[in-house]
Amino acid sequence: MNAIIITIGDEILSGATVDTNAAYIAKDLLAIGVDVTKRCSVGDNTEDIEREINAGLAAFDLVITTGGLGPTEDDITKGVICRVFETQLIEYGEVLAALKVRYQQLGISMSEMARGMAKQPEGATLLANPLGTAPGILFDREGTVFCAMAGVPSEMRALMDQALIPYLEKRGSHRVILFRNISTFGIPESKLATMLKESGYTPDGVRMAFLPSYAGVTLRLRGDGLDRSEVEKTLEKNFEEICEVVKKHIFSTEEESLLDKVTTLLKEKKVTLSTAESCTGGLIAKMLTDIAGSSDYFVQGAVTYSNEAKMARLGVKSETLQKYGAVSEQTCREMAEGMRRTSETDFALASTGIAGPGGGTAEKPVGLVYLAVADHNGATVKRCSFSGDRYVIRTRSAYTVLNLLRLKLLEM
Repeated sequence: MNAIIITIGDEILSGATVDTNAAYIAKDLLAIGVDVTKRCSVGDNTEDIEREINAGLAAFDLVITTGGLGPTEDDITKGVICRVFETQLIEYGEVLAALKVRYQQLGISMSEMARGMAKQPEGATLLANPLGTAPGILFDREGTVFCAMAGVPSEMRALMDQALIPYLEKRGSHRVILFRNISTFGIPESKLATMLKESGYTPDGVRMAFLPSYAGVTLRLRGDGLDRSEVEKTLEKNFEEICEVVKKHIFSTEEESLLDKVTTLLKEKKVTLSTAESCTGGLIAKMLTDIAGSSDYFVQGAVTYSNEAKMARLGVKSETLQKYGAVSEQTCREMAEGMRRTSETDFALASTGIAGPGGGTAEKPVGLVYLAVADHNGATVKRCSFSGDRYVIRTRSAYTVLNLLRLKLLEM
Protein backbone atom coordinates (compact mmCIF):
# COMPACT_ATOMS: atom_id res chain seq x y z
CA MET A 1 0.00 0.00 0.00
CA ASN A 2 1.48 3.33 -1.05
CA ALA A 3 0.41 6.79 0.06
CA ILE A 4 0.61 10.48 -0.73
CA ILE A 5 0.36 13.26 1.86
CA ILE A 6 -1.07 16.60 0.70
CA THR A 7 -0.60 19.52 3.07
CA ILE A 8 -3.01 22.40 2.46
CA GLY A 9 -2.57 26.05 3.42
CA ASP A 10 -1.02 29.30 2.21
CA GLU A 11 0.87 29.49 5.51
CA ILE A 12 2.74 26.31 4.62
CA LEU A 13 3.80 27.55 1.19
CA SER A 14 4.87 30.96 2.51
CA GLY A 15 7.05 29.44 5.21
CA ALA A 16 5.07 31.09 8.00
CA THR A 17 4.23 27.62 9.35
CA VAL A 18 6.57 24.65 9.28
CA ASP A 19 4.92 21.43 8.10
CA THR A 20 5.47 18.95 10.92
CA ASN A 21 2.29 17.04 10.10
CA ALA A 22 3.64 15.20 7.06
CA ALA A 23 6.62 13.80 8.98
CA TYR A 24 4.37 12.53 11.79
CA ILE A 25 1.92 10.94 9.36
CA ALA A 26 4.68 9.26 7.34
CA LYS A 27 6.27 7.77 10.44
CA ASP A 28 2.94 6.41 11.69
CA LEU A 29 2.11 4.90 8.31
CA LEU A 30 5.49 3.21 7.89
CA ALA A 31 4.99 1.50 11.24
CA ILE A 32 1.97 -0.36 9.83
CA GLY A 33 3.50 -1.12 6.44
CA VAL A 34 2.15 1.80 4.41
CA ASP A 35 4.83 3.40 2.24
CA VAL A 36 4.65 7.16 1.73
CA THR A 37 6.13 7.73 -1.73
CA LYS A 38 5.10 11.35 -2.27
CA ARG A 39 4.47 14.50 -0.27
CA CYS A 40 3.28 17.83 -1.61
CA SER A 41 1.91 21.17 -0.40
CA VAL A 42 -0.73 23.38 -2.00
CA GLY A 43 -2.15 26.76 -1.07
CA ASP A 44 -5.73 27.69 -0.29
CA ASN A 45 -6.81 27.47 -3.92
CA THR A 46 -9.75 25.32 -4.96
CA GLU A 47 -8.36 24.28 -8.35
CA ASP A 48 -4.94 23.37 -6.97
CA ILE A 49 -6.39 21.28 -4.14
CA GLU A 50 -8.80 19.46 -6.45
CA ARG A 51 -6.05 18.74 -8.98
CA GLU A 52 -3.72 17.21 -6.38
CA ILE A 53 -6.45 15.11 -4.76
CA ASN A 54 -7.61 13.73 -8.10
CA ALA A 55 -4.03 12.97 -9.14
CA GLY A 56 -3.45 11.25 -5.81
CA LEU A 57 -6.58 9.10 -6.10
CA ALA A 58 -5.49 7.98 -9.57
CA ALA A 59 -1.97 6.98 -8.53
CA PHE A 60 -2.01 5.95 -4.86
CA ASP A 61 -3.76 3.49 -2.56
CA LEU A 62 -4.06 6.07 0.20
CA VAL A 63 -4.47 9.85 -0.07
CA ILE A 64 -4.22 11.96 3.09
CA THR A 65 -4.78 15.70 3.32
CA THR A 66 -4.33 18.03 6.28
CA GLY A 67 -5.69 21.55 6.61
CA GLY A 68 -8.61 23.60 5.41
CA LEU A 69 -11.38 21.95 7.42
CA GLY A 70 -12.21 24.85 9.74
CA PRO A 71 -15.22 27.21 9.74
CA THR A 72 -13.60 30.29 8.15
CA GLU A 73 -13.71 31.40 4.51
CA ASP A 74 -10.20 30.15 3.72
CA ASP A 75 -11.17 26.64 4.87
CA ILE A 76 -12.24 25.32 1.49
CA THR A 77 -11.19 21.67 1.60
CA LYS A 78 -14.64 20.30 2.39
CA GLY A 79 -16.11 21.93 -0.70
CA VAL A 80 -13.37 20.46 -2.87
CA ILE A 81 -13.95 17.00 -1.38
CA CYS A 82 -17.61 17.25 -2.33
CA ARG A 83 -16.66 18.05 -5.92
CA VAL A 84 -14.16 15.20 -6.11
CA PHE A 85 -16.55 12.60 -4.69
CA GLU A 86 -19.64 14.09 -6.37
CA THR A 87 -21.55 14.66 -3.17
CA GLN A 88 -22.77 17.59 -1.06
CA LEU A 89 -22.49 18.98 2.42
CA ILE A 90 -25.22 17.92 4.82
CA GLU A 91 -25.65 18.59 8.52
CA TYR A 92 -24.78 15.57 10.66
CA GLY A 93 -26.87 15.47 13.82
CA GLU A 94 -24.26 13.65 15.89
CA VAL A 95 -21.60 16.20 14.94
CA LEU A 96 -23.92 19.08 15.81
CA ALA A 97 -24.72 17.51 19.19
CA ALA A 98 -21.04 17.12 19.96
CA LEU A 99 -20.44 20.76 18.99
CA LYS A 100 -23.17 21.95 21.34
CA VAL A 101 -21.66 20.00 24.23
CA ARG A 102 -18.20 21.40 23.51
CA TYR A 103 -19.43 25.01 23.44
CA GLN A 104 -21.44 24.49 26.62
CA GLN A 105 -18.32 23.19 28.33
CA LEU A 106 -16.42 26.27 27.16
CA GLY A 107 -19.21 28.50 28.46
CA ILE A 108 -19.70 30.36 25.18
CA SER A 109 -22.50 30.49 22.64
CA MET A 110 -22.14 28.72 19.31
CA SER A 111 -22.22 31.02 16.28
CA GLU A 112 -23.76 30.14 12.93
CA MET A 113 -20.26 29.93 11.47
CA ALA A 114 -19.25 27.44 14.16
CA ARG A 115 -22.45 25.47 13.50
CA GLY A 116 -21.18 25.05 9.96
CA MET A 117 -18.67 22.52 11.30
CA ALA A 118 -21.60 20.08 11.56
CA LYS A 119 -21.90 20.17 7.77
CA GLN A 120 -19.81 17.41 6.27
CA PRO A 121 -19.70 15.56 2.92
CA GLU A 122 -22.63 13.19 2.54
CA GLY A 123 -21.59 9.54 2.43
CA ALA A 124 -18.30 10.06 4.24
CA THR A 125 -17.19 8.11 7.28
CA LEU A 126 -16.51 10.73 9.95
CA LEU A 127 -13.63 10.20 12.37
CA ALA A 128 -14.18 11.69 15.82
CA ASN A 129 -11.76 14.50 16.70
CA PRO A 130 -11.18 14.36 20.48
CA LEU A 131 -9.26 17.65 20.57
CA GLY A 132 -11.19 19.85 18.16
CA THR A 133 -14.39 20.47 16.24
CA ALA A 134 -13.36 19.28 12.77
CA PRO A 135 -13.88 15.52 12.33
CA GLY A 136 -11.76 13.52 9.96
CA ILE A 137 -13.40 12.79 6.60
CA LEU A 138 -12.87 9.32 5.14
CA PHE A 139 -13.92 7.74 1.86
CA ASP A 140 -12.99 4.14 1.01
CA ARG A 141 -13.90 3.43 -2.57
CA GLU A 142 -12.73 0.83 -5.08
CA GLY A 143 -9.65 -0.06 -3.07
CA THR A 144 -8.52 3.52 -2.53
CA VAL A 145 -8.72 5.28 0.81
CA PHE A 146 -9.01 9.06 1.13
CA CYS A 147 -8.78 10.83 4.47
CA ALA A 148 -8.86 14.55 5.25
CA MET A 149 -7.76 15.71 8.68
CA ALA A 150 -7.45 18.98 10.56
CA GLY A 151 -4.21 20.91 10.11
CA VAL A 152 -3.73 21.68 13.81
CA PRO A 153 -0.89 19.29 14.75
CA SER A 154 -2.37 18.10 18.04
CA GLU A 155 -5.74 17.38 16.41
CA MET A 156 -4.14 15.63 13.44
CA ARG A 157 -2.08 13.40 15.72
CA ALA A 158 -5.12 12.44 17.77
CA LEU A 159 -7.04 11.56 14.59
CA MET A 160 -4.12 9.53 13.26
CA ASP A 161 -3.48 7.56 16.43
CA GLN A 162 -7.06 7.02 17.57
CA ALA A 163 -8.95 6.70 14.29
CA LEU A 164 -7.10 6.42 10.99
CA ILE A 165 -4.31 4.04 12.03
CA PRO A 166 -6.75 1.58 13.69
CA TYR A 167 -8.92 1.76 10.54
CA LEU A 168 -5.98 1.03 8.24
CA GLU A 169 -4.69 -1.77 10.49
CA LYS A 170 -8.08 -3.45 10.41
CA ARG A 171 -8.21 -3.02 6.64
CA GLY A 172 -4.66 -4.37 6.30
CA SER A 173 -1.75 -3.15 4.19
CA HIS A 174 -0.37 -6.68 3.67
CA ARG A 175 3.23 -5.44 3.87
CA VAL A 176 5.95 -5.28 6.52
CA ILE A 177 8.43 -2.37 6.63
CA LEU A 178 11.24 -2.54 9.18
CA PHE A 179 14.28 -0.38 9.94
CA ARG A 180 17.63 -0.74 11.68
CA ASN A 181 19.88 2.19 12.58
CA ILE A 182 23.66 2.25 12.94
CA SER A 183 24.75 5.59 14.43
CA THR A 184 28.37 6.67 14.03
CA PHE A 185 30.51 9.63 15.08
CA GLY A 186 33.83 11.04 13.99
CA ILE A 187 33.75 9.90 10.38
CA PRO A 188 32.23 11.77 7.41
CA GLU A 189 29.53 10.30 5.21
CA SER A 190 31.91 10.01 2.25
CA LYS A 191 34.47 8.03 4.25
CA LEU A 192 31.81 5.68 5.56
CA ALA A 193 30.66 5.03 2.02
CA THR A 194 34.25 4.41 0.92
CA MET A 195 34.87 2.00 3.79
CA LEU A 196 31.80 -0.03 2.89
CA LYS A 197 32.66 -0.07 -0.80
CA GLU A 198 36.27 -1.14 -0.21
CA SER A 199 35.10 -3.90 2.12
CA GLY A 200 33.04 -5.38 -0.69
CA TYR A 201 29.69 -4.77 1.00
CA THR A 202 26.67 -4.01 -1.17
CA PRO A 203 23.07 -3.80 0.12
CA ASP A 204 21.36 -7.16 -0.36
CA GLY A 205 17.58 -7.00 -0.24
CA VAL A 206 17.54 -3.75 1.74
CA ARG A 207 17.74 -0.03 1.09
CA MET A 208 20.49 1.93 2.82
CA ALA A 209 20.45 5.66 3.52
CA PHE A 210 23.15 7.91 4.96
CA LEU A 211 21.67 10.46 7.40
CA PRO A 212 24.36 13.02 8.30
CA SER A 213 24.03 15.60 11.07
CA TYR A 214 26.25 17.55 13.45
CA ALA A 215 25.80 14.65 15.86
CA GLY A 216 27.28 12.10 13.47
CA VAL A 217 26.13 9.98 10.55
CA THR A 218 23.39 7.38 10.90
CA LEU A 219 23.21 4.49 8.47
CA ARG A 220 19.56 3.56 8.13
CA LEU A 221 18.64 0.17 6.73
CA ARG A 222 15.16 -0.48 5.45
CA GLY A 223 13.73 -3.89 4.69
CA ASP A 224 10.25 -4.62 3.39
CA GLY A 225 8.25 -7.58 2.18
CA LEU A 226 5.24 -9.74 2.86
CA ASP A 227 6.85 -12.12 5.37
CA ARG A 228 8.03 -10.53 8.63
CA SER A 229 10.49 -13.28 9.48
CA GLU A 230 12.14 -13.03 6.06
CA VAL A 231 12.36 -9.26 6.30
CA GLU A 232 13.93 -9.51 9.76
CA LYS A 233 16.42 -12.13 8.58
CA THR A 234 17.52 -10.07 5.56
CA LEU A 235 17.75 -6.89 7.61
CA GLU A 236 19.83 -8.57 10.32
CA LYS A 237 22.26 -10.05 7.78
CA ASN A 238 22.98 -6.65 6.27
CA PHE A 239 23.11 -5.03 9.70
CA GLU A 240 25.78 -7.42 10.95
CA GLU A 241 27.89 -7.03 7.81
CA ILE A 242 27.89 -3.25 8.08
CA CYS A 243 28.61 -3.24 11.81
CA GLU A 244 31.66 -5.42 11.25
CA VAL A 245 33.09 -2.90 8.78
CA VAL A 246 32.39 0.34 10.70
CA LYS A 247 32.34 -0.97 14.29
CA LYS A 248 35.02 1.36 15.68
CA HIS A 249 32.91 4.40 14.72
CA ILE A 250 29.56 3.16 16.11
CA PHE A 251 28.12 4.79 19.22
CA SER A 252 24.67 3.19 19.06
CA THR A 253 22.54 0.70 17.17
CA GLU A 254 19.35 1.77 18.92
CA GLU A 255 16.96 4.66 18.36
CA GLU A 256 19.00 7.06 20.48
CA SER A 257 21.05 10.20 19.89
CA LEU A 258 24.64 10.79 20.93
CA LEU A 259 23.37 12.99 23.75
CA ASP A 260 20.98 10.25 24.90
CA LYS A 261 23.84 7.73 24.86
CA VAL A 262 26.15 9.96 26.90
CA THR A 263 23.57 10.86 29.53
CA THR A 264 22.52 7.22 29.86
CA LEU A 265 26.13 6.25 30.49
CA LEU A 266 26.53 9.02 33.06
CA LYS A 267 23.57 7.64 34.99
CA GLU A 268 24.66 4.02 34.64
CA LYS A 269 28.19 4.78 35.83
CA LYS A 270 26.84 6.97 38.66
CA VAL A 271 29.38 9.72 38.01
CA THR A 272 29.17 13.51 38.24
CA LEU A 273 30.05 16.14 35.67
CA SER A 274 30.80 19.86 35.38
CA THR A 275 31.55 22.10 32.39
CA ALA A 276 33.88 25.03 31.70
CA GLU A 277 32.99 26.70 28.42
CA SER A 278 34.35 29.56 26.40
CA CYS A 279 33.57 29.38 22.65
CA THR A 280 30.47 27.19 23.14
CA GLY A 281 28.90 29.77 25.44
CA GLY A 282 27.05 27.34 27.70
CA LEU A 283 25.72 25.11 24.90
CA ILE A 284 27.27 21.96 26.36
CA ALA A 285 25.68 22.57 29.75
CA LYS A 286 22.34 23.35 28.12
CA MET A 287 22.37 20.13 26.11
CA LEU A 288 23.21 18.05 29.16
CA THR A 289 20.52 19.66 31.30
CA ASP A 290 17.86 19.47 28.58
CA ILE A 291 17.57 15.80 29.50
CA ALA A 292 15.13 14.93 32.28
CA GLY A 293 16.94 13.63 35.34
CA SER A 294 20.13 15.58 34.59
CA SER A 295 20.47 16.45 38.28
CA ASP A 296 21.66 12.86 38.75
CA TYR A 297 24.96 13.71 37.06
CA PHE A 298 25.28 17.43 36.32
CA VAL A 299 26.66 19.60 39.14
CA GLN A 300 27.47 22.97 37.61
CA GLY A 301 28.78 24.82 34.58
CA ALA A 302 30.68 28.06 33.98
CA VAL A 303 30.98 30.22 30.88
CA THR A 304 34.41 31.80 31.24
CA TYR A 305 34.72 34.01 28.19
CA SER A 306 37.40 36.43 29.36
CA ASN A 307 40.95 35.60 30.42
CA GLU A 308 40.18 37.13 33.82
CA ALA A 309 37.23 34.73 34.27
CA LYS A 310 39.37 31.76 33.27
CA MET A 311 41.94 32.70 35.91
CA ALA A 312 39.51 33.64 38.69
CA ARG A 313 36.93 30.89 38.21
CA LEU A 314 39.05 27.99 36.89
CA GLY A 315 42.54 28.71 38.13
CA VAL A 316 44.08 29.01 34.67
CA LYS A 317 47.59 30.38 35.13
CA SER A 318 48.41 33.90 33.93
CA GLU A 319 51.64 32.69 32.40
CA THR A 320 49.76 30.00 30.43
CA LEU A 321 47.50 32.60 28.86
CA GLN A 322 50.40 34.94 28.14
CA LYS A 323 52.58 32.25 26.57
CA TYR A 324 50.01 30.16 24.68
CA GLY A 325 46.86 32.29 24.51
CA ALA A 326 43.25 31.55 25.44
CA VAL A 327 42.80 29.28 22.43
CA SER A 328 45.39 26.63 23.12
CA GLU A 329 45.81 23.07 24.30
CA GLN A 330 47.44 24.26 27.52
CA THR A 331 44.63 26.66 28.45
CA CYS A 332 41.93 24.11 27.62
CA ARG A 333 43.66 21.53 29.81
CA GLU A 334 43.85 23.91 32.77
CA MET A 335 40.20 24.91 32.28
CA ALA A 336 39.02 21.29 32.49
CA GLU A 337 41.28 20.36 35.40
CA GLY A 338 40.42 23.53 37.29
CA MET A 339 36.69 23.02 36.86
CA ARG A 340 36.87 19.43 38.00
CA ARG A 341 38.92 20.40 41.03
CA THR A 342 36.69 23.27 42.21
CA SER A 343 33.45 21.40 41.43
CA GLU A 344 34.66 18.14 42.99
CA THR A 345 33.14 16.16 40.12
CA ASP A 346 34.27 12.90 38.53
CA PHE A 347 34.55 14.53 35.10
CA ALA A 348 34.78 18.03 33.68
CA LEU A 349 34.46 19.20 30.07
CA ALA A 350 36.08 22.30 28.62
CA SER A 351 35.96 24.23 25.34
CA THR A 352 37.94 27.14 23.98
CA GLY A 353 38.19 28.27 20.38
CA ILE A 354 37.32 30.78 17.68
CA ALA A 355 33.71 30.42 16.58
CA GLY A 356 33.82 33.42 14.23
CA PRO A 357 32.91 35.04 12.04
CA GLY A 358 35.75 37.35 13.17
CA GLY A 359 38.69 36.91 15.49
CA GLY A 360 40.71 34.47 13.42
CA THR A 361 44.35 34.80 12.41
CA ALA A 362 46.65 32.89 10.09
CA GLU A 363 48.01 31.00 13.08
CA LYS A 364 44.64 30.50 14.76
CA PRO A 365 41.88 30.61 12.11
CA VAL A 366 38.13 30.66 12.65
CA GLY A 367 37.04 27.12 13.45
CA LEU A 368 40.07 26.23 15.56
CA VAL A 369 38.74 24.67 18.77
CA TYR A 370 40.31 22.83 21.69
CA LEU A 371 38.14 20.45 23.70
CA ALA A 372 38.99 18.59 26.88
CA VAL A 373 37.72 15.92 29.22
CA ALA A 374 39.26 15.82 32.68
CA ASP A 375 39.12 12.92 35.14
CA HIS A 376 41.26 11.75 38.06
CA ASN A 377 44.12 10.98 35.67
CA GLY A 378 44.25 14.51 34.27
CA ALA A 379 42.81 15.94 31.05
CA THR A 380 42.65 14.63 27.50
CA VAL A 381 42.65 17.48 24.97
CA LYS A 382 41.58 17.31 21.32
CA ARG A 383 42.46 19.92 18.70
CA CYS A 384 39.74 20.40 16.07
CA SER A 385 39.38 22.47 12.91
CA PHE A 386 35.71 23.00 12.05
CA SER A 387 34.19 24.73 9.04
CA GLY A 388 30.88 26.55 8.95
CA ASP A 389 29.30 29.53 10.63
CA ARG A 390 29.24 30.35 14.34
CA TYR A 391 26.27 28.08 15.04
CA VAL A 392 27.82 25.12 13.22
CA ILE A 393 31.21 25.49 14.89
CA ARG A 394 29.67 25.69 18.35
CA THR A 395 27.32 22.77 17.72
CA ARG A 396 30.01 20.51 16.29
CA SER A 397 32.28 21.42 19.22
CA ALA A 398 29.61 20.44 21.73
CA TYR A 399 28.95 17.06 20.12
CA THR A 400 32.64 16.32 19.71
CA VAL A 401 33.42 16.85 23.39
CA LEU A 402 30.37 14.77 24.34
CA ASN A 403 31.76 11.96 22.22
CA LEU A 404 35.13 12.30 23.98
CA LEU A 405 33.28 11.92 27.27
CA ARG A 406 31.42 8.86 25.93
CA LEU A 407 34.72 7.16 25.10
CA LYS A 408 36.04 7.91 28.58
CA LEU A 409 32.91 6.50 30.19
CA LEU A 410 33.21 3.29 28.20
CA GLU A 411 36.70 2.78 29.62
CA MET A 412 35.35 2.65 33.18
